[in-house]
Amino acid sequence: MSGWLVFAGLLLFPMLALALTYDIPTHTAAAGLVDSLPGTPLSLEQVEERSHRLASGQSALEIITSKVYRHSSGKWRVDSESRIISGQSSTSDSRTLLIDPSTGSRVVLLSSEKTAYRVFGPKAGEKGFMKGGAGIGGTLPSGHRWTNTTEALGKRTIEGIEFQGRRVVLSAEDDPGLTSTIERWYSDRLKLTGLAVASGPYGTHTARIQHLDWGEPDPALFAVPPDYKIVDVPLPSPDSAAGEGSTKGRKGDDEKGTS
Repeated sequence: MSGWLVFAGLLLFPMLALALTYDIPTHTAAAGLVDSLPGTPLSLEQVEERSHRLASGQSALEIITSKVYRHSSGKWRVDSESRIISGQSSTSDSRTLLIDPSTGSRVVLLSSEKTAYRVFGPKAGEKGFMKGGAGIGGTLPSGHRWTNTTEALGKRTIEGIEFQGRRVVLSAEDDPGLTSTIERWYSDRLKLTGLAVASGPYGTHTARIQHLDWGEPDPALFAVPPDYKIVDVPLPSPDSAAGEGSTKGRKGDDEKGTS
């Protein structure tokens, strides 16, 4: 398993546990644009494009379309479809992620198997709690010392909501031409990212929301279907996960690194 997948898994530990234990396809998880916020329900569509420059010199494009629901209790659900296009080949994957911050559970629903793979981790407010979505961007080349600068971008209206923008630029001290940039428009009041754009040595990543609806989603969306088998997956320790690949010299996702 590549270092990038291991690092992404440390941020999204349910996916790492499932991929290592049950060999679930390793398409990228949808970016976490929606955070838990009890009392503020919503539904929206999320559209992403990730371009990857491969070691072979070829490029791959991953398109992820998702439907995201947040219940007034703070639970949320992400139905995502991912398609990777590389050369003349194309692969696709679909899955559903259920997250309950009050219990610390993350569940991946695989409709093809009618199976729910469940991981229990820290609850909301506890140390180590992860919101459950993948970060914006990816990793940086190892072997460099990185410096960063941050710039406020002011305000922007997306889907009728006002967002605050911020741009982070990371530069390699030993190679000034090697840079990575992420621009993110975020509403702290709503715990919601409206738009994120990242570019770096390995590619680009854009994620945006559309068709925002403030209605209360159906509570049944946040439960495991009764005809699904539930499989509880042990949470891997950070030490055992890191053994699959080194993250030394890398910065993380979501304003620490880019694709």
